Amino acid sequence: MQTDEYKPDTLEDDDLLYTLKEAIQSLRPVERKIFLTYTELGTYTQAAKTFHVSVPTIRKYINEIRQKINDYILFASPVIVTFQRTA
Repeated sequence: MQTDEYKPDTLEDDDLLYTLKEAIQSLRPVERKIFLTYTELGTYTQAAKTFHVSVPTIRKYINEIRQKINDYILFASPVIVTFQRTA
């Protein structure tokens, strides 16, 4: 697993990808390893086998990690509010 490809690159990445990579880098090392292993293997079952845990356990960890990433993106991204006038 190459973790360098998940580091933000200001010259190559668009804003969303850059923020996503920042979110991944903000995870604790064990969380990052679990998440990247899951994304590379593609299934809870394979990730669970890799870490020698049950599928419900790995699913719980991955859902918690996803929530951390979503929160990071939600709060790190600028909020754009638009108002429309009604007649």
